[in-house]
Amino acid sequence: MLPLWDRFVTQLGQIKNPSVLRSFAKICELVCIRRWKEQHPLWKKAIKEEHLELLAQNLFDWLIGPQKVAVKVFAMTGLYYLGEDVPWVNTELAAVIENQLPRSSAGFQNRGKKTITALRKRKA
Repeated sequence: MLPLWDRFVTQLGQIKNPSVLRSFAKICELVCIRRWKEQHPLWKKAIKEEHLELLAQNLFDWLIGPQKVAVKVFAMTGLYYLGEDVPWVNTELAAVIENQLPRSSAGFQNRGKKTITALRKRKA
């Protein structure tokens, strides 16, 4: 995955097939966990500044768009970890989740509430 990371990130916005999108969203979630939660040195080196904005943009598009719940939840988790290096993501993520909570599925509500709680702890 590391050798293809640059190509992977630059082509995220071109994915339209829902089943492919779910897999790519999961990969993004796992990469964000590996980079920010686990602090893996290879991922810290591989994810460059220009990748952060592309990743944030695509994950927000998936979270806001008419995607299935799994894609939204994976994007939410990825954005949470991405917010450690891109501060504006935290504010926007909380606003988007709170906006979607009343009309979302149980899975989205569960992950959304946990993410909002974690974001509040991060601020404190």
